[in-house]
Amino acid sequence: MTRAMIGTMLAALAGALWCAPAGAASTCMQKASTQMAMDACAGADARSADARLSAAYGALLARAASQPGAAAKIRAAERAWTAYRDAYLAAAFPLADKQTVYGSIYPMEAAELRAQVTLRQVDAIDALIARYRSP
Repeated sequence: MTRAMIGTMLAALAGALWCAPAGAASTCMQKASTQMAMDACAGADARSADARLSAAYGALLARAASQPGAAAKIRAAERAWTAYRDAYLAAAFPLADKQTVYGSIYPMEAAELRAQVTLRQVDAIDALIARYRSP
C-alpha cells in the first residue's frame, strides 16, 4: 500500500468522523455560547467516551477470563489500539503550532474527534464481547 493510498484512506476516515449525524451534539454543546464552554463540553464528551471504553474493556476482560491466553491478547490489542488512536489524532492535526494553525476551535475539535474514535472502539469491543460465551 502506498503512502498516497494511506493518506487518502485517513482523509476519508477523518471526514466520516467529523461529519457527525444531525442531532448528535450533546445537550451541553447545544447550550454552550462561548468557545470556552464548547471546549469544556467537548472535553466532557471525550472523558465520557473514555469512561465507556474503560467499562467495555473491563467487561471484555471479565467475559474472556475463562479463556486461556485471551486476556494477554486483549491487552495487546488494546495497547495497539491506543497507539493507533494517538497516531490518528496526531495525523488529523499534524502541525506543531496547533493553536495558531487550527485556531481557537482546535481544543474542541480535537476532543470531539477523540470521543468519536473512542466510541467506535467501544462498539468494536462490544462486538468482541459478544464473541465470548458467558462464563
